Amino acid sequence: MEPVDLAFATKRIRQVCESASAARRYLGETVAERLRVRLADLEATERFADLVPSKTRVLSTRPPGQLALILSDGYWLVLAAADDPARIDSKGGIRWESVVRVQILRIEKI
Repeated sequence: MEPVDLAFATKRIRQVCESASAARRYLGETVAERLRVRLADLEATERFADLVPSKTRVLSTRPPGQLALILSDGYWLVLAAADDPARIDSKGGIRWESVVRVQILRIEKI
């Protein structure tokens, strides 16, 4: 299996995720370091079922279906399934365990 494929909603979020100095400026040292670790986790996993459930939160079950991964200091990394077509469960939610492509939407305090 291939690792999960990452996409970015905006150029700014791509820059923050790909540049350690941009992440530190935007988020501070602690949150930037947790972001780096979370992105490494995402890049290393082959499926979302491998992520630690206690550190995730499903934000919505309607399209596109969003999931938040805890970072630090109240910040969360918010992403959406970007598979085409998205895999939907019997309740209308995203089947995160089978997602292979995600789009990083934003980093926010929740």
